Amino acid sequence: MNPSIAAYFDDIESLLISNGTVNSFRVTSRQVSLTDGKYRVKLTLVDGSAAEFFVYVMESGGQIVVKKYSFHWQNPDGVLLRRWDNAPHHPNLPGKPHHVHLPDGTIDGMSNVPDTIFVLSQIEKQIKQ
Repeated sequence: MNPSIAAYFDDIESLLISNGTVNSFRVTSRQVSLTDGKYRVKLTLVDGSAAEFFVYVMESGGQIVVKKYSFHWQNPDGVLLRRWDNAPHHPNLPGKPHHVHLPDGTIDGMSNVPDTIFVLSQIEKQIKQ
């Protein structure tokens, strides 16, 4: 087991515990090998909406590198509110493959790789509005 990857996943859980927008969460998968790791968690948020976060990471040169991710957020009726991911199915977007799916069906490219902190802050802003 890679201690750096395990610590990265521990940090995600600490963030979820301390974030006031997260009502509860359940880790559905946590796999850590010597070189990589996968983490999936389901969240219930204070407004009744739900989210599911997935990250696949590798350690490279002592650094954690996010290779794949999906942060899906939906309202209590299951309607998409946002989904940030890096699936390579939108090659013409700026910032490819990083993009966000919006509730109106549009897809915006992103220049930076979103992480759990960024996604939770975006969700928190929307819930407070």
